[in-house]
Amino acid sequence: VEELWCRGFLGRKLCARYGLAAGVFLTSVLFGLLHLDPSHVFIAGLMGAYLHYVLLTTRSLWPAVLLHLANNGLAVLI
Repeated sequence: VEELWCRGFLGRKLCARYGLAAGVFLTSVLFGLLHLDPSHVFIAGLMGAYLHYVLLTTRSLWPAVLLHLANNGLAVLI
């Protein structure tokens, strides 16, 4: 759901309105803030920027979804 909202919807709108760099930055900041825990906000923001990069380079939301799923699954296992 986070990927659909942040990159699939919000990211596309922000990039279209403010340009690629500002759109990715704003989307990543909002993605980080969605994680609420102050210790996770910065890292989640960086991950959001990376996932947006993956979306842009692959032109598909699925690789970003799978990477996000793998990250969360690894966090649960650890």
